[in-house]
Amino acid sequence: MNPALVLIATYIVITAVLQFVGFVVSWLVEMVYPTFGLATFLALFLSMFWLAWPIAVRISGAWAPEVGPGAPRPGSGS
Repeated sequence: MNPALVLIATYIVITAVLQFVGFVVSWLVEMVYPTFGLATFLALFLSMFWLAWPIAVRISGAWAPEVGPGAPRPGSGS
């Protein structure tokens, strides 16, 4: 499977999970402090996109083949 495809799919799944967590946290904040609910949501919404990328790179890196001087190239037949 294409490593870029795995990375993007992993990023989308991780982002969706983190966005749900951010929504729940902002909803709980809004229950206690209604004036801070929207600000919390926006801060978490934007930061989860930033946070999801390194997590997705680390997770998908476990599935990527290692490339080195002695590694066969794709399509080389060896």
